[in-house]
Amino acid sequence: KENIDLSSKNLGPADLTLVAAWLQRPEVSAVVARLTLDGCEITGTKIKYKGTPMEEIEQLDADLGGLTSLCSALKTSKIESLSLQKCYLGPEALALLADAIKFMAVLTSINCLANNFGDDGLATLLTAIEGTSVRSLCGLTEGQTVADFSKQNLKPIDRKIIAAEFGFQGFIAAVARLTLSGNAITNHGKDLTGLQAPVSYT
Repeated sequence: KENIDLSSKNLGPADLTLVAAWLQRPEVSAVVARLTLDGCEITGTKIKYKGTPMEEIEQLDADLGGLTSLCSALKTSKIESLSLQKCYLGPEALALLADAIKFMAVLTSINCLANNFGDDGLATLLTAIEGTSVRSLCGLTEGQTVADFSKQNLKPIDRKIIAAEFGFQGFIAAVARLTLSGNAITNHGKDLTGLQAPVSYT
């Protein structure tokens, strides 16, 4: 089984189309078990002042061509773990991904933290994984007891994703220590929903 890590390779929608075509080759799809695309702007989201405290999203999901191709390839893949953290996924991108997940028979773990799809997108994702083999939305693995999400620029929606995984008793249920320091997960104390999960926060 192969782990393909393309994180922070500055891949865009056009590059993703090439990745999708590569994944559809029988000799590739048979061996790739993990695909990581963290930090790649794969949906063409337009960002102003990227990487600064003033970062601003001007347009989410501006180019979904590459992701559409990837999701088509994922449906017939043997991928067990898919990581899309901080890929600037918006609601439309999430809908494409949710549709693909329904067909991914051996997928157990997705990492969709630090994206921009909001509460409605999370609801779509939770509906999509019902009855599937998916056991994590935070990129966790079976039996993992410590999860360190510190300083990953997580926001209130990410806290809700983590809480949702507790809700369906995913892999996070085995986690005894969860670190979330250095993230704005409460919107400066204005949003505390989801913090009731039975875990030690630091």
